[in-house]
Amino acid sequence: MVIGRAVPGAEEAISYDMPAMKLNGKFFVGFAAWKKHIAMYPVPKVGEDLVERVAGHQTGKGTLQFPLKEPMPLDLIEKLVKLLEVQRAS
Repeated sequence: MVIGRAVPGAEEAISYDMPAMKLNGKFFVGFAAWKKHIAMYPVPKVGEDLVERVAGHQTGKGTLQFPLKEPMPLDLIEKLVKLLEVQRAS
């Protein structure tokens, strides 16, 4: 699993009625499946290197949408959850 590799301490959970990952017992990142996309919540602050890639998926301040008709950008998700971990620690 991408998130487990990126953030080894993350644990699978259900939070806010959706599949989620917890870190140190607290909500870390969640996903929801919709008719045409999979959503990821929350979105970390990204640097210049990721702004363009994230912009194509961002639909709101804290949400990314990945269309079901496109391959999941697992490398992007891995980078984003690593950023979430770092930002949460600071």
